[in-house]
Amino acid sequence: MLNHLLALAMVLVGIVSNVLPYLFISCQLDDEFQKKIYLFWSLVLALIIGSISNGFYSTIFSIFYFIVFYFILKKKRASSLFFALYISLTYETFRYFLNSITFRVFNVTDLNLFSAQIYFMTLCLLIILLNNLMFRYIRLDFPLLETDEFAKVLRNSNLVFGTLFLFKTIVSILGFFKVSFEAQFDTTLSLLILVGYVGTLLYIKSEQERYFARKDMEEKKSEIRNLNQYVDKLGHLYDEIRGFRHDFAGIVSSLGPAIQERDLAGIEKIYDKALVKTNLELQKEDYRFFDLKNVEDLAVRGALANHILKAEREHIDLRLEITNTIPTLEVSMLEVIRMTNIILNNALEAARETPIRWWMWP
Repeated sequence: MLNHLLALAMVLVGIVSNVLPYLFISCQLDDEFQKKIYLFWSLVLALIIGSISNGFYSTIFSIFYFIVFYFILKKKRASSLFFALYISLTYETFRYFLNSITFRVFNVTDLNLFSAQIYFMTLCLLIILLNNLMFRYIRLDFPLLETDEFAKVLRNSNLVFGTLFLFKTIVSILGFFKVSFEAQFDTTLSLLILVGYVGTLLYIKSEQERYFARKDMEEKKSEIRNLNQYVDKLGHLYDEIRGFRHDFAGIVSSLGPAIQERDLAGIEKIYDKALVKTNLELQKEDYRFFDLKNVEDLAVRGALANHILKAEREHIDLRLEITNTIPTLEVSMLEVIRMTNIILNNALEAARETPIRWWMWP
């Protein structure tokens, strides 16, 4: 009885050591994999694979993940293929490399069942640790990778990943049939696969960084253009205020004699014809630009000025009221610009869809 329980425990340890890294990697890609239903499917699949595949987990798991991404999560075919190959290679590349080194340094072929399972579990935890470090230092934007701008990058990555996966499958078949070539050069072969895998990730990361740099440059150029328009607008407003100074001096000079002569009719006429009209001029929404002086954060100020001008071009009545000072935020300027633009763009889009085309901030 004890032997049966021990054997069952060893089988469970073997299943966990093969399933756990895949689950960890897949959860880094999509939050949907954190739901219990996917964990259950993966466990059932592992039980089936462990019974019939003699250890060829990577191929079956790749097919499984392609089905999940393509048919269940409704992603594009190229994206589904990439994610399936990425998950499989992320685990298998490190497992094959560590295995080849371990077999060279230590004699693990003569281990008993218990020791072998402990070895594989330790290897599993080490792979998860290495994957976690890789995710931290080679951080990829997976939603961006699915956009049309990265179709070529995704196609190139799938080509390299597919080649590496096919190469790894052939090596696994040679190892299964105990071909001497694979046993002699397994360390070299595993290193080649590892270099190809990491090199592809670095290629994707560099393309994404180049994309972000290009977008930031375009955004800065747009902000400079809007800033010039903002300065021109302030110049026009200053000219209006300067003109009002002359008008105000004329009004005061006209009121003086009327007050001295106690000419109420004249005072009323000056009030109706000059003061009321001047007051209406000062209520113009264009003077909302001066509220931006209360925004100390240059990124927020620039984004607000940009969207004020954009709203004006689209004939949307934007009402800006900033009575208190907004200090500089303890956040990176790029993040501030992105968050502010998202909020203001959503407001503009909502204003476009309404019959009354105005919105107020804040």
